[in-house]
Amino acid sequence: MTWTRPVGRARIPLSGHQAATPWDPDLQAEMERVDQAVHEESVIDDLLGDL
Repeated sequence: MTWTRPVGRARIPLSGHQAATPWDPDLQAEMERVDQAVHEESVIDDLLGDL
């Protein structure tokens, strides 16, 4: 998986305890690789669109 930050979304560096992502095994590793946090609230429209 290769992740790129969507245009218009601020970069949020990782900090503190890294939460596990059992629903997407590759997500935690990718977030660490790019040093980028992803908060559900910031991508809610994308998440709801996937339902």
